[in-house]
Amino acid sequence: MLNDGVLFRGLKEGVTQLDEALEKQDWPTVVKYADQVMSGSFPHLDEYKKAAAAHEQASKAAADELEKLLETNPPVRKLREFIDTYPSCGCTERAREEANEQAETELAELLENKKLTARQLRKFMDDWTGYPVFDQAMQRYDAFAREDLEKVQRHAGTTGYGKKLADFIEDW
Repeated sequence: MLNDGVLFRGLKEGVTQLDEALEKQDWPTVVKYADQVMSGSFPHLDEYKKAAAAHEQASKAAADELEKLLETNPPVRKLREFIDTYPSCGCTERAREEANEQAETELAELLENKKLTARQLRKFMDDWTGYPVFDQAMQRYDAFAREDLEKVQRHAGTTGYGKKLADFIEDW
């Protein structure tokens, strides 16, 4: 027989924190501890079932909060805060889609800039890793890399070619 105290370290504390958060209706904290309890136990255990029910309750509250938020036409910062607050709730996908749409608009404006640099694009990409807009930005970033590689390849056969190629590899 397994020693549940070792196998499920922190489970008791997680359930206690979950109960306290439920009592206060602190939905972000409920999500955090429900996720912790569910990841540290098994579906057949009462603690898991309790955490799953609490997570469902918190998810409903999060969905209501998202509806109110979307009525205000929120800035992307608010959407990302919501996503970070409720990472495992199903409604965050809708918030991610809305944030991505705003990022696509931002990317389009960025790409219209004739003086756009790879560094500016890289910063944008760093902000949007994990979102579909990242792939769109990556296409332009790859084009920057190809342009730089073509410049380096023009020096093939010269004495500085190795250094230029090494610098290219380091930069990209």
